[in-house]
Amino acid sequence: IILYANTRIIGSITPRHIMTVIMAVFCFRQNLVKWADKYYSLYLLFCGLFCISSLVTGYITEFAGFVFSWLIPGIIAYWATRILRDKYNASQILVYVLLGIGLIDALTTIGQFLHIPLFLEMPDFLRVHGDKDFIEDAESGMDFFGMTIPGLFGSDVYNGYVLVVFTILVFCLYKQIGSLGIIPLWLIALVALFFVQERTAFYLGIAISLFLFYMLQKTMSGTSRILCVLFVLSALIFLTPIIIDFVSSGNSRYTLGLDATNRDKIYEKAEIFIMDHLFLGGWFYCKEYFYFQPHNILLHAILRAGFVGLILVITLLAKQVYAVARI
Repeated sequence: IILYANTRIIGSITPRHIMTVIMAVFCFRQNLVKWADKYYSLYLLFCGLFCISSLVTGYITEFAGFVFSWLIPGIIAYWATRILRDKYNASQILVYVLLGIGLIDALTTIGQFLHIPLFLEMPDFLRVHGDKDFIEDAESGMDFFGMTIPGLFGSDVYNGYVLVVFTILVFCLYKQIGSLGIIPLWLIALVALFFVQERTAFYLGIAISLFLFYMLQKTMSGTSRILCVLFVLSALIFLTPIIIDFVSSGNSRYTLGLDATNRDKIYEKAEIFIMDHLFLGGWFYCKEYFYFQPHNILLHAILRAGFVGLILVITLLAKQVYAVARI
């Protein structure tokens, strides 16, 4: 959590900067920093192209700020994670830390929906991409049903995907947690995802849950297997009408999510800009003069690092999919 904290301590120094320095010293003292591997090398190449794009379009200062605020902390965190996994065999510890963050985030999301003050103030306390109007809306008594919920991270997009990861981790640890522990955690994750209304994350969370439940029941036998299947069917029978009614009511962002035309204007803007900046991109230039978010990872890749950057991102995604498929 502290990696995302933007509370200024001295001048522009934040807890994220301090934690980055601590982890960097740790990594270099271990003398185990690998400057290139099959994932990291692709990331560095992409960042290099992003730098060239920013330099050519006259936004190198903005890129430098982005590097020190986000890219370097991400790289250091990657190094530290590799070292903890490879040298200290601490993979389980890392997974449980992520699981704990996911649970706190899910409970924060539900608490915000219920207007509980402690959870409403959490994003503002952490200074993390917070929505300044969120607490004011809550204090005015606004009903959040049908609206986005920022959760622990102050952003419905980040929040949604953190909750999807939380859902996956719950099932990956079913042997350690046990069936009775998985069910309430899974329900907490899905309820929180439903309130977040990050559309892709919610649909992805449902799809992954069904697949993982299928994998889970294959490991069971006898009564446990029957109870697992009955529980899933009961949950689907109970939840499906509620979700369909909510989506079809027109009060939620999920309704828009079923209509692809709501992204047409954004994609058209991205297409026009990309055709003029196909090889180098120009993210900061694009943000200043044609402010929009393409809401598409592939379009983001082209806008930041051009066509070659797109190839790097696709390659990285393919490697990750292949690695997951082998697990």
